[in-house]
Amino acid sequence: MSKIMEEVRDEAKKMCAAQIALNLLKNGDMTFDKIAECCNLTVEEVTELAKDYNLMPV
Repeated sequence: MSKIMEEVRDEAKKMCAAQIALNLLKNGDMTFDKIAECCNLTVEEVTELAKDYNLMPV
């Protein structure tokens, strides 16, 4: 597979994981750690999503 195709595939996977994480954040039942673990994201990435969409816990 070409380098460009791999990069496109990896970016698509990351976007899908971010969308799932966003849905989990909106649900509000899981910790950032658990969302990160389930979506193969870092806690920092999950935190950034929460900030971007005003979903930070109070």
